Amino acid sequence: MELYIKAGDFLNILSEYYSDLLKEKVTVNSECYYDYEGCWMNERKISKVRFDYTVETKILNHTATKTIKLSKKEIQEAFTKLIDNYSVTNINFEVTEDDRCSFLSFIGVTLTLKEQQKKLGLEK
Repeated sequence: MELYIKAGDFLNILSEYYSDLLKEKVTVNSECYYDYEGCWMNERKISKVRFDYTVETKILNHTATKTIKLSKKEIQEAFTKLIDNYSVTNINFEVTEDDRCSFLSFIGVTLTLKEQQKKLGLEK
């Protein structure tokens, strides 16, 4: 089964999840970029997206901002915890490109879900 979530909703869900987990206000951000695969004549440009959030931390009585990057695996685990009775087996991020100025934007995500096996318990 597949579940499509728009970019804004996806970022809000992750922000709320990490805010609850860390017990402080967190805003998850997305950044689109190009990566290159292959080499020489076989090289191709691929659009990708990365996610992070920032939190403030104290270092020697000074407040510093640290940025925590979220891996695809961490996001997959978060949504597996959030969606009852399903585990997320794959995440596919959707990025679009404006042809006029090569501007990338994150527009959504498709989660591939697998129904979890129900656990049977014996009554005493």
